[in-house]
Amino acid sequence: MTLVRILPAILNVMAVYALLLFIFSLLGMAFFGGMTLSQGPYGLLNEHANFNSFGMSMLTLFRMATGESWNGIMLDVQEVYPLAWVYFLLYQIICVLTMLNIVFGVILAEFCTNTSRDSARKAQKQREMITADDIDKFQEQWGAIARGGAQFMGTTHDESRNNELTPLEDLLVSIGAPLGFDPMAEKPSTKQETEHTVQEYIRKVGIPHLEYGSVHYVECFLALLRHRYLKAGIEVDDIPLKVLVAHSIVLTLMDAL
Repeated sequence: MTLVRILPAILNVMAVYALLLFIFSLLGMAFFGGMTLSQGPYGLLNEHANFNSFGMSMLTLFRMATGESWNGIMLDVQEVYPLAWVYFLLYQIICVLTMLNIVFGVILAEFCTNTSRDSARKAQKQREMITADDIDKFQEQWGAIARGGAQFMGTTHDESRNNELTPLEDLLVSIGAPLGFDPMAEKPSTKQETEHTVQEYIRKVGIPHLEYGSVHYVECFLALLRHRYLKAGIEVDDIPLKVLVAHSIVLTLMDAL
């Protein structure tokens, strides 16, 4: 996938290189075209590498870009044109070294971007995981609202409580994210909207309700846990869930005793 993402950037670099190759081929023909072949100390300026035609000039420069005898061709040309080294060095610096490093830079930049993206994704998943502190907060708020560490909590309005929310709604608002209701995500503006939004959240989570208008501690906790992990796109098998629920029940019973 990395190579697919960098393909447009690589094509842009190749287009720039093709343009530079075109320019240097024309300059080579203008400067060194018509030279006698096989002259010079190395005899590398021959019928296979010269600047007498546009096609052969481009082929010679492409060959030089691979590092194949470019310095020998330069020294052969210098026998006739002493300043030819300026042309050849500029070509090596601009078209070979610079363009090659740009290609490497594009590839490395994409790899770094992918690494940073993966690290950010992993960190986000870590933040979305339920921690022991979240479980403790759920237990504390359940005990405070259900009174005396009861295993059941009402889902209807209790006149003895000076609260517009039902006990279950109060619990979800009290524990907040990540297990409970997140006002920052839902953004209700009034108390009525808060109550309505919490009710929608309860239906979305799918907390099992008992016939006499209450929910069980374990079923409520398990539903919230599953909803949170599914929302975060985290696959959780049954064993970790059972372990977390068992841990939560044990701590609740210990607090009740």
